Amino acid sequence: MEDRSIALIMASTLVCNTVRKVLKRKGLSYPVYELSTWRGLEKAKELAENGTRMIISHGLTYEMIRENVGIPTMALPFSGIEAAIAVKAALRHSKRIIHMGASRSLNQYLNKSLTLLGIEGAKIDFHRLSENRSSDEQTQQRIAEGYEVIIGGFPTVNYARSHGKIGIEFDVDEFVIEGTLSTAEELVQKLREEEAKHELINAILNSISDGIIAIDRDRRVFLANPAARHLLKIPAGTDDGTVLEALLRKNRIVNVMDGSVRRPPQSDATRVVLKEVPVIVGEQLQGSVVSMAKVEEIQELESKIRARIVQKGLVAKSTFDDIAGTGAAITKIKERAKVYARYDSTVLITGETGTGKELFAQSIHNESRRKKQPFVAVNCATLPENLMESELFGYVKGAFTGASKEGKAGLFESADKGTIFLDEISEIPISMQAKLLRVIQEREIIRIGSDTVVNVDVRIICSTNRDLLRQVRDGKFKEDLYYRLCVLEVVVPPLRERKEDIADIARVLVGRFNRLHGKNVTDIAPEVLRRLEAMPFPGNIRELGNILERMTILCEGRVMDMGVLARSGIPPSPGERKSATPEQGGGVSFREAQASTIIRALEQTGGNKAAAARLLGVDTSTLWRKMKSLGIR
Repeated sequence: MEDRSIALIMASTLVCNTVRKVLKRKGLSYPVYELSTWRGLEKAKELAENGTRMIISHGLTYEMIRENVGIPTMALPFSGIEAAIAVKAALRHSKRIIHMGASRSLNQYLNKSLTLLGIEGAKIDFHRLSENRSSDEQTQQRIAEGYEVIIGGFPTVNYARSHGKIGIEFDVDEFVIEGTLSTAEELVQKLREEEAKHELINAILNSISDGIIAIDRDRRVFLANPAARHLLKIPAGTDDGTVLEALLRKNRIVNVMDGSVRRPPQSDATRVVLKEVPVIVGEQLQGSVVSMAKVEEIQELESKIRARIVQKGLVAKSTFDDIAGTGAAITKIKERAKVYARYDSTVLITGETGTGKELFAQSIHNESRRKKQPFVAVNCATLPENLMESELFGYVKGAFTGASKEGKAGLFESADKGTIFLDEISEIPISMQAKLLRVIQEREIIRIGSDTVVNVDVRIICSTNRDLLRQVRDGKFKEDLYYRLCVLEVVVPPLRERKEDIADIARVLVGRFNRLHGKNVTDIAPEVLRRLEAMPFPGNIRELGNILERMTILCEGRVMDMGVLARSGIPPSPGERKSATPEQGGGVSFREAQASTIIRALEQTGGNKAAAARLLGVDTSTLWRKMKSLGIR
C-alpha cells in the first residue's frame, strides 16, 4: 500500500528513475511524481490537503513548492560528483556552456569541476530561471545568445534538444537520495509526535471551563481555548494577535481582582477573576498564561459547594451509644475518646475508609462541653483549591467586585464556640497548610480582603484514611502541621479486627433499615452471622451496611437466613455442605441458594468457570463437582 506521508516531485525523468530505484531497494512505497514546475506545484497543494506531511523536490520546483505550499519541503541536493559528470559530458561538445537553474550554489560546483578536470580559463555561465517567464522562453533566449550546451532540469534540457542543441540533465547520487529520505522520515516522525502533543494540549485546554489565554511578551494573544474565545469574541480557527487589554476593553470585561479599578463596573460589563502566570525562559520573559473565570460562575459554584458542605446541618447527631460493639478493641478506643472529649486539644482520628471516623467525631463533640454549640463538618476533598480559603476563612464586603454585599463568614467562624470537623485532612493542598497551621496555633483567622484579625474559639477534630507520616516524608504534608494535629489520636480499628462486634453492628443496622424501608426483620440466623464474620470487609462497616440493607430489602419473612444471603449475591463459605431448611416465608432451600449463587457467579464472569470459582472462594474442581450435583451446565 502506498505511503503518502512523504511524496517526491521532480521534473526530471532521469532523477525520478533513480529515486524509484532507491525506493524499491529500500522497500519504501512513497509516491514519485514526474511533473513540470507548475503542474508539480498544483500536485503539491493537492497532496498537502490530503494528509501528506512532507514533499521532497529540487530546482525551481522545490523553490515554488516551498514558497506556496503550507507543509515542510526538503530539497533533494546534487553532489559535486554529479556536477563533474555533467561538466565532462558538456565539454565533449563545446565550451559555450550555460547552466540554467534556481540556485547559483550548484553552478559553483560546476565551475570547480573545471579545475578538477584540469581545464583552465573555461567558465560555465549561470542563468537563474525566473518564475515570471516560461522556461521555454528563457531557454530560447540563451540559445539566441550562442550557447551550444545547456545544463539544467528537464524542461530546459528538453527544449534545447528539440532545437538542435545539447541538453545535459543532472542525476542524483543514490546515497544522497537515501540520506535525504532518512532525514525526511525522522522529521515526519517528529512532526507526528508534536502533533500528538498538540492534540493532547488542545484536549486539556478544551476541557477546562475557565478561559485560558497565552500572550507573548508584547501581551498579544496567540492562543486561546474555546471558553476564552467565547468571552473575548475571537472566531474559532483564528489567531487574534490583539493586545489582551484591548480585547478586554472592547468586550467590556472587568477584572474584579485588579486593585487599580476604583469605580464599580457598569451593569452590562462582564466581571471576571483574572490570574496571570509569567513564562520565564532563560531568565527572559517570553509571555504569560492568563486564566479567566466569570464571577457569576464562581459564585454559583461556591453556593453549590457550601450547600454540600453544610447539608448535614450544624448539629452532631451521634453519640458514643450509637457506636455498636462491646469487644475489647472498640471498648478501649471509646473509653479513650470519651476522655479526650473533656478537653479542647486537637484530635486526629485515623482509620480505614468506612470505619466510622465521623461517628467518633460527632460523639466526641456531643460528649464535650461544646455539645450545645455548632458542629461544622467539612469534607476537604470536595473543596477546590481556588475556593478553599474563602470557604474556610470567609471574605469581607468589597473584597472583590461581585462579592456578597455583607461579606461572608467562613466555616471556622460558623463553628465559633463549637467544633469544626475537617474530614480527609490529607487532601488539603500544601499551599493551604501553612494558613491552617496558623489558625490552629493562634485560633485566629483573617478574612480575604481584610487586615483585621478575627479570634475564633473552636475545637478542631480532623480525620484521615491515609498515612500522614508517610505523606510528611514524601513532602505532601507539612511536618509542623502534622504534629499540631496529632495531639490526641484516635485510631479506629478496621472491622476485620473486631469480628466479635459484627453481630451487634448487624442488628443495629438491620433495625435502621427496617425503619427506613418499612420492613419487619426481627432476627438474623446464626449461620448468616458466622458467614458475615468470615468475610474480610475491606470497606468495613460501610460495606457491611450495604450488604445488610440489600438483605433487609430481599428478606420476605422475619428471619434473615442463608437463602436471603445467597439471593443478595454473597456466596456460602468454602466447604459449606449442609442443606438449609426452607427459609421462613421464602421457601428456598440451601441447595437452591447454592445453585442461585453459582449461577450468579457464572453470569458475573461471563461463563468463565475458573473466574467464577475464584469469586466463590473455591477450587475449580470443587465448582465442577458442585455444578454436576446441582444439575448446572
